[in-house]
Amino acid sequence: MRQRWITLVFCGVLVLGMVPAAGAQVKAAHEATYQTVQILYWPASVSGGGSSWTTGYWDLEYGTVNAGTPLGYHLHFATGSQSGGPGGTSTFWSVEASYLLRGMRDISTRAKLGYGSYGWTALGAVAGVTSTGFSVGVNAVKTLQATPGGGGLSIQAGFNWYPSNSSRSSAGSSTGAVTDWTIALLDKFPPRTAATQSAGDAISTSVSTIQQPIWGDPPASDWGAVLGIRGLTADAGTAASVYNWSGLFFGMSKTF
Repeated sequence: MRQRWITLVFCGVLVLGMVPAAGAQVKAAHEATYQTVQILYWPASVSGGGSSWTTGYWDLEYGTVNAGTPLGYHLHFATGSQSGGPGGTSTFWSVEASYLLRGMRDISTRAKLGYGSYGWTALGAVAGVTSTGFSVGVNAVKTLQATPGGGGLSIQAGFNWYPSNSSRSSAGSSTGAVTDWTIALLDKFPPRTAATQSAGDAISTSVSTIQQPIWGDPPASDWGAVLGIRGLTADAGTAASVYNWSGLFFGMSKTF
């Protein structure tokens, strides 16, 4: 299991190293395209099926938006080892498209449509449980404190609803709903003054408050710290099969 974590962290570092080059090529063609990568750790408390345990998730996320359109895209992959209870490994992933609904100077809201899968090991299900389906959701970002360089502090909230996921386990197949919500603070640093801004950053600042990725707020080349709380409920569709995940998460964010 340790090897799995090392592999995931290595992949995250590799992505952080590769995306700047890709981002530079994209910006050469269209200056106002922004990409955000996040690496998070979520030690979640889990309960369900008459048991409880903890799962330490390593979470890798990627999002991109373009100031020329209201569209955005988001990829998410998380995996971790279950400690106690049934043991085993849990893996979540999702792919989403978002659409900017309304933007103001310090807040933006996006509607989301996606497809994803939640997999975990459970007592009575030797091969584990996998819940897969389409989702709808919303994401909102509000700036709490802005710096002249376009960084600062923001609060972000997201909600996804999978109304009719297909769940599979050794006990059979069924349908059930999944809800997944997050609330997080994002602190971009170090703050920059107008004197140290590049021309690209000045353009980025003008669009960052109305055109934001799923997680993160441009301008480009900003590092940030993320701290939040996440809750997830999955109904596997059978008796005594509602599972709950909850806990704080933290990590780093990088916008290109």
